[in-house]
Amino acid sequence: MGDAARDNGPLAAGGRYDHLVEDIGGGEPQLGAVGFAAGIERVLMASGAAEPAEAAVARRGAYLAIAQPALLGEGLLLAQQLRAQGLATLMDYDGKSLKAQLREADKARCRFAAILGEAELKQRALTIKDLEQGSQDTVAFDQAAAELQRRAHAGTTAKGCHRG
Repeated sequence: MGDAARDNGPLAAGGRYDHLVEDIGGGEPQLGAVGFAAGIERVLMASGAAEPAEAAVARRGAYLAIAQPALLGEGLLLAQQLRAQGLATLMDYDGKSLKAQLREADKARCRFAAILGEAELKQRALTIKDLEQGSQDTVAFDQAAAELQRRAHAGTTAKGCHRG
């Protein structure tokens, strides 16, 4: 049995149910019975035949993270431009913190987080964080969509983030 089986509890369970028919009003004669159930995901993980589901889902698309709520209007325009150029783009509309938005981007399995803050606005650029490789750099607004598309196609053929 692999570590996955030990970490996730039992692979299967069952038992004898000799009095089940009688207990639910079936009367005599007493019938012998057994039953069991197995979690197929746990069995596959224990056998090493399958990866955990999260690891099997490729990262894709971009999440536009807005560092300050006052920049939401500029962020909406940027998201519209990214989408118009064919890049699936998610963003927060509720004014969440940057940290919360980055967590959301990770949870949605986005490949990139494009960060817009005051410094980026002054430079007319986005900070692009590759959530798969961990690298980060700055790309001009007018080159962002093309650069994200180039990077996305270099790593995967999938098109958009996953929403759960």
